[in-house]
Amino acid sequence: MQTKSEVEFLKDAVCVRCARNKATQLVRVANGSRDAVCDRCHARPAAVPAIVRQIVGRCHVGQSDRAVIRYFVSRLKHGYATWRALPVTERKTWMRHIIRAHAENRGLYFYVMGGSR
Repeated sequence: MQTKSEVEFLKDAVCVRCARNKATQLVRVANGSRDAVCDRCHARPAAVPAIVRQIVGRCHVGQSDRAVIRYFVSRLKHGYATWRALPVTERKTWMRHIIRAHAENRGLYFYVMGGSR
């Protein structure tokens, strides 16, 4: 349920992701603020950050998601201490990005190794 101020804000707002469509809802982002987005962009998942792709790309596709997350955490500046300092919601967001990037790599591997039949 949106508050009266949110409804007033959305009256003239434009989607911050595509900058084309009229925003229809506010979505909470990682830093705790809210962004105005259209229905089309809200249905589309956020892109995986490039740094996640770079780190996860070094892992073998046969590794488990847990092993890939462990590797990602080990690549942080102060390792596990940095990971533990993040809020739980932010850690979960990073884990979703890591798992999605690893799944995409695995899918690419199966596509390439499967050949064209």
